[in-house]
Amino acid sequence: MITTTEKYSIVILVIAIAVVGVVAYVFPSFFNEGQFALNNIERYLPKVECNYGGDQKTYQAALDNREVGICSCIGEERIKEMCVRVTQDLALYGQAISQSNPDICNEITGEERREACFDMSQSRINYLRENNLQALADDYLFAHSDKAIGELENLIEENPDDSYNLLQLALAYAEKGLSEQEQGNDQAPYVEKALAMIERAKQINPEDSEVYSAEGYVYEIQPNFAKAIESYNRAIELDPNNYSAYAGRGHVNSMIGLLDQALSDLKIAAKLDKDNQDIHIYANLCRLEASRSDLYIDAIKNCQISIESESQDIVFKSEAYQILATIFSKNNDYFQTESYLLKAKTLTPQDPNLFVALANLYMNTGNYVKAEVNAKESIRISSTKADAYQTLAYSLYKQEKYQEAIEKANIGLDLVDNDVSLLEPNKPVMYQDLYYTLANIYNKLGDEANELKYKELGDNALLIN
Repeated sequence: MITTTEKYSIVILVIAIAVVGVVAYVFPSFFNEGQFALNNIERYLPKVECNYGGDQKTYQAALDNREVGICSCIGEERIKEMCVRVTQDLALYGQAISQSNPDICNEITGEERREACFDMSQSRINYLRENNLQALADDYLFAHSDKAIGELENLIEENPDDSYNLLQLALAYAEKGLSEQEQGNDQAPYVEKALAMIERAKQINPEDSEVYSAEGYVYEIQPNFAKAIESYNRAIELDPNNYSAYAGRGHVNSMIGLLDQALSDLKIAAKLDKDNQDIHIYANLCRLEASRSDLYIDAIKNCQISIESESQDIVFKSEAYQILATIFSKNNDYFQTESYLLKAKTLTPQDPNLFVALANLYMNTGNYVKAEVNAKESIRISSTKADAYQTLAYSLYKQEKYQEAIEKANIGLDLVDNDVSLLEPNKPVMYQDLYYTLANIYNKLGDEANELKYKELGDNALLIN
């Protein structure tokens, strides 16, 4: 969250949505209600407790539990930084092995741990490729890694009628397409491949509800929301108990701004998912409920279900940590905010939304240099996110780097319309924030004409866009 006392105020709440990388913004009018609600639900928030008895014992507790959030309890800054570094190294080591992903090892700071990480994760890959290719493909799928594509293609070559892997490959192609689009590249070739896999699966079993659920997801990525809804409807028609189809339809409804319908679908999905197996349901409930002050308690409950789930899908768990962090941030509890964002970082160290959230945290605590560093890291990972440019522009403005701030804000404006990480109803809010940032900058430069121009654009953004 960024809250300013500048001439033209900006109020943003960033919440990452996993899988399709959407970012939701809560309108400024929600914040007074939200503050009231937060004051009444403090006891429901799962806080990191600091009762370990001194910095050294706290450090040891963080290492023993591989729980980087505990490091936030340390008072001495030097020990705290060491605790974060070492504990995060250990957590990343475990993630690299469990995800069969040596690339995560690059995030490890200790050279010996980094080298051991490469060796162990590569050994796991070699073993699984030789003995259990399906398990390796599943590792990659849980991590939302495009490395799943090659392994699934090999599995399908061995068994062309394997409907399960055809659908998994369709989803992997679709996510690769989204990743390409986020980098400013053409996603169409991957979406076409995904739809081709769906058609092959239909030929095997045209009445399989899961085929249409997967098709709906691919159409979300395309994006063709009308066809996505049509596919999810067909999946539900074939199997009224298909909770993943209800969850998918709920997600589409959230993307097009039908939030009440989205919540209704997701609640049906949760009711059908009696054993809390589908983490996607609870992560999306958590996200949507966190945007409404009257549903904060439900949001917290569903975030915790996501975090405690036995699912190996680390992306959704990271999202839940990030959403809880935004709730703490709205309550100005930056200690807990940092703790939860550090937890998320051990799961998804290359999540661009996470770095925007970190940048906003440092903005709120007045560390504009660290805010700038984290916003730039988000842009390095995903160069088409308007919110990252807005955060960067604002951090530069606060450091009086006015010309660079103007440049970054204008890049953000150019990105809004085609930014797949923004919900359509929230694009006007992003325009408004960027316009007000520019108005503030020109105010400081004494350029009254441009100040009034961008102030007027900001005032009208919610009506025009």
